[in-house]
Amino acid sequence: MAQQSIADWAVGDVDAFFGHFGDDATVQGTSAADGSVRRDLGFYMALGQVPEVTECQQTVESTIRCTATTTDDLSRSLGAETIVHWIIRVEDGSISSVDWDFPPSDLDPFDIINDMAACIPTNHSDVFDSALRATIDRCDAGDF
Repeated sequence: MAQQSIADWAVGDVDAFFGHFGDDATVQGTSAADGSVRRDLGFYMALGQVPEVTECQQTVESTIRCTATTTDDLSRSLGAETIVHWIIRVEDGSISSVDWDFPPSDLDPFDIINDMAACIPTNHSDVFDSALRATIDRCDAGDF
């Protein structure tokens, strides 16, 4: 189930990914039923984020730790890869929690994302204002 949920993430299938979760499941300590969790993770899936699992092992009963090398449509073109540990707990046939651990690295993927996000309004303010700036009419899940 752990590997299948990661595979669903890799193909961007938000519904299938969350379909593995139990009713009380959490993601990084927040309820998976929280709409912002679904939107946030859907955003990364929409970026074409592909975690390639290199190994999975059971760490304690019902908990699987998978190591994956991850790229997305933005970082892939830069040759940037991120190692991510997926910690997935399964109870009663469903995922009860998912957490991620990022081992220390010289390359922080969030620095790249922040730099790229800052580049758009700075260097392409016309595109940012017309298509990306959050307004009262443009700030829902579809706009992601």
